[in-house]
Amino acid sequence: MKNFLTILAVLIVGVFVFRACGDSPREASEKVVEGFLSDIKKGNGEDAVKALYTPYKNALEEMVKPPINIGDFSKAVGLAYNLSAMGKDIKKFKIVDTREIDKNHIEVTVKLNSKGGKESLVNFILIKDDKRWKIANISPIR
Repeated sequence: MKNFLTILAVLIVGVFVFRACGDSPREASEKVVEGFLSDIKKGNGEDAVKALYTPYKNALEEMVKPPINIGDFSKAVGLAYNLSAMGKDIKKFKIVDTREIDKNHIEVTVKLNSKGGKESLVNFILIKDDKRWKIANISPIR
């Protein structure tokens, strides 16, 4: 009985150590995309922006033209607002493919279904930034 308990304890510790090591790059990048899409679907653009790779976020902020200009703050708020507005049309989404481009880049393909019945495919390119996966590009598949 003592040997059984020792083996059981080792197995339990092993499971926790394995989980502490973290997700695989594919799983971690998929979680980032799922979190991003869930945030914009719920209208949480401010949280969604946190998943974006900083240079990509900065480029998107430059493309967003808020109705009034009150400095850099308005660009960040404008981007968060636009993401929230885009998410209102998402009915559901599903990851259909994930492939590792190299050790620092992963491509995640998502099928989006709109509330109006339109279906589309979107590619997310993620980059490993400071040990975290961040969205570096989002583009529709035509």
